[in-house]
Amino acid sequence: MADNRTSFLAAVRFILLSSCVCQFVSSSEQEIKLIKNILSNEDNKLGLPPGEKPVSITVDIHITGFPHISELNMEFAIAHDFRMTWKDERLAFDTDTDFQNITSVRLLPVQIERIWKPDIFFPNERGSSMSSPLTDSNSLLKIKPDGSVVFSRRLETVFKCEMMFHDYPFDVQNCSIIISSYGYDTKSVDIRWKKFIPVQVHHNLSPMDFNLTAVKTGTYEQESMNGQFSRVKFSFGLRRHSSFYIIQVCVLKNPLSCFCSLAAFVVQCLTERQF
Repeated sequence: MADNRTSFLAAVRFILLSSCVCQFVSSSEQEIKLIKNILSNEDNKLGLPPGEKPVSITVDIHITGFPHISELNMEFAIAHDFRMTWKDERLAFDTDTDFQNITSVRLLPVQIERIWKPDIFFPNERGSSMSSPLTDSNSLLKIKPDGSVVFSRRLETVFKCEMMFHDYPFDVQNCSIIISSYGYDTKSVDIRWKKFIPVQVHHNLSPMDFNLTAVKTGTYEQESMNGQFSRVKFSFGLRRHSSFYIIQVCVLKNPLSCFCSLAAFVVQCLTERQF
């Protein structure tokens, strides 16, 4: 009796496992067929998606680290996941036919190059991995049935930041990240921040020797000799940890120089209040 029950349970497990495997294989075959259909249309990579209005591009950033901040070079670097979404009806597929079980399809890096993508860049960058080759580890592109596209990349970017040191070591440096289209003006694309949480900073993340303050986002248009371009901007403040400076430099190394600097700073503050 026990042997019959064991055999019955084993048979049920085998049937269920076989069903799952068949469904997985069928789903994989559907995705391969769908990707072939999408990439077979050469128009998908030629020019903007069709439409009378500018293509709406939504961007957001998840900052995961501050590799370095250089006062000498007036620059800062961030490690971040950069994501943008747009809609291209040429990539839409019908879920009522052969692709009814597919909610989205992911393209490989070599396939991403075969569809149209916004020519986004950072105008105030000094160096970026944006131009580095696409790989499975640093890029992801998904297409939804209605033609919506989600494209994200893991980047490390160095940005310029004009720094002022007249209040050092009690200074606050105001820096920003600007995102724009390189070749498409406002008649072709419209860049906007994601509506909810456009910029996310990793929990408890703060640059070394600084506190992150005054975080805000904005949208504006920039006029140039090639036209008017849509831009988004992320601004923030870097407030220095003055206590670290006082202990390490003033108390331990050169207390007389520190006292003179502090006295000059106090006099300046009192003078500004009088006027």
